[in-house]
Amino acid sequence: MLTFLLVLACLPHTPEQVVALADQAEEDPRDLEKLVKTLASDRDDVWQAAYRELVAFDRDAVPALRAEIMGNDDAAGRALLVLGDLGYAENFDLIRAGSDVPGLRPYADRAFEIAELALWDRIDADPSVTLCDDYLDWFPRGPMAADVESLRYQLAADEALRSLGRSASDSDLLALVRRFPGTAAERRCREILASRSLDAAEDAIVDGMPERALDHIARAAELDDQLDTRPIEARAREALGRRAASRAQLDQAIEELEHARRLGGADPMLLAGLYLKRARTRFERLQAAGALQDLARAEELSDAVSSAVVELRQREADALLTELKERGRGRGSAAHALAYAGEGYRRTAEAEVLSGLSEGDIAPLEGLMLGVRGEWGTLEGRLWGMSVLDQALQNQDAAIRTLMDDDGRLARALSPDDVWARDARVERRELLARTSAYERTVTLAREEVRAGGRILSPLPSTESLSDATLAELIADGASPLERTRAMFQRVQLMRLALQAPERVASTPAEQIAAGLLVDPPAGLLGLAVLVATPHPNSISSAREDARLALRIQSGVADEATLSQALTVLFGGTRLFLDADPGLDAVDVYIVDGGSELAYLSLSRVSAGRLNWNLIESEAPWSTDHLPFVLDQRIP
Repeated sequence: MLTFLLVLACLPHTPEQVVALADQAEEDPRDLEKLVKTLASDRDDVWQAAYRELVAFDRDAVPALRAEIMGNDDAAGRALLVLGDLGYAENFDLIRAGSDVPGLRPYADRAFEIAELALWDRIDADPSVTLCDDYLDWFPRGPMAADVESLRYQLAADEALRSLGRSASDSDLLALVRRFPGTAAERRCREILASRSLDAAEDAIVDGMPERALDHIARAAELDDQLDTRPIEARAREALGRRAASRAQLDQAIEELEHARRLGGADPMLLAGLYLKRARTRFERLQAAGALQDLARAEELSDAVSSAVVELRQREADALLTELKERGRGRGSAAHALAYAGEGYRRTAEAEVLSGLSEGDIAPLEGLMLGVRGEWGTLEGRLWGMSVLDQALQNQDAAIRTLMDDDGRLARALSPDDVWARDARVERRELLARTSAYERTVTLAREEVRAGGRILSPLPSTESLSDATLAELIADGASPLERTRAMFQRVQLMRLALQAPERVASTPAEQIAAGLLVDPPAGLLGLAVLVATPHPNSISSAREDARLALRIQSGVADEATLSQALTVLFGGTRLFLDADPGLDAVDVYIVDGGSELAYLSLSRVSAGRLNWNLIESEAPWSTDHLPFVLDQRIP
């Protein structure tokens, strides 16, 4: 008891004395025991000062703290708190053991909470795998457990990378990449491997193996997605292009060199020369559109080839213009190609396209539109093509209005009085050509609009109207653009066609039959204009009493075309009955060689019972119309 009192008398009684004792303890470790005993002071400022000084001693204070706890002296509880605040895992067993001592249990529980925070602070200040393992072992469900586990994963990856050393093999680095995805170490391994791949690519280029270089480059890009491989890939592509050029593989050479240019490399003059060379080859192969585009690209790349480009373009484009002006068989292809020949040639081509269209020649306009929308088309060319198409639509609209207003011309074209006269045949061909050219122009315009183009001229509506309603609109002066153009034409032309036999009732039905088309027409309009000249060898007729039999040789095989042919001919039999009052019935046979494809028959009595307005107003014509045929047969 006397010893305890003596010790107690020697202990600090003020915070200043605590600090002084701590200074002495740095020289004499025995004073640490006194500092620990001071934790038992009943003055808060004194024991708290001793607490702070002991924490500052760190590991040096552990032996004295453990002795106090093991002795279960007065300062044991607060010594547990200090031990927890130091955060060393080797002391956690002692803290946990304190929970089994009734007087120390509250201190031990609190010390364990403090220990978790202290250990996390140590990890945060100087992380290591060992500290992380200590935390996860003692606090697997602690508030920072997830962060510690993630940190340990990164630290383990770093340690694994350091253990490999600078001379690590590719296989070892790849194994680490697979083992520790998402870590900084994995990223560093990828950078090392990518750098080695680029070195291999450099060697391959020097050794004349650009394909192998590209494989290495692709591997580097796969390993490191932030690596800029463009400069070295440009060199490899240029090497490939030069080799292909030396072997006269122009397409491959141009493709590789263009690729290299996009990557920031390749000699523009070399590439321009290859385009010029390929243009000459394409002109020889009659691939004028591609050749003209090659010339444009060559001129864009280098001024050094400009004179050669101009000379070649002028010679070839002039030949294309000649083909277009003379309405040659290749006029459509010529218009297609001239879309790439430059502004001056475009203006001339545009004038010729519109001129041909005014004569019913749609081929140049179709070729031109294919050109501006083709694989070499540009925005500038597309806009120009739309302007040409818009002008064509306006011109065709004006022409069709004039045609529809010229009843005399339509009557002359459709009158059976001179159905076989040469002038009448020319008139009919011209009539159909202009009508077809208009319809195709409208179709091209609609296709352009569907593809995103902008046509300023109004397009005909696709609204379907009955013949009776449309006839009333026409009588009231309705504009064709206000309703469906195709139906407007059909009403006008069919009305004249059906009226014609009344004026020339003496025309034999056989003569009309001889003027039918060899190939079945696409609709009643085709029948009405009787566009084809007679083909006696393809169409034969036989009259027996009051019945006319027509036999038409045709290679029609598919049901859709056959149904169109039947429907058109069914409508045509009405003309025969009207043209020849002596006929009671018309039989039509469509044959292919010796095989009968189809048969239909219409009598005068049956014809009087049919709703012809309904039949004529339906479009398009298909197998849905066959029920109207009273007596028909399709094998």
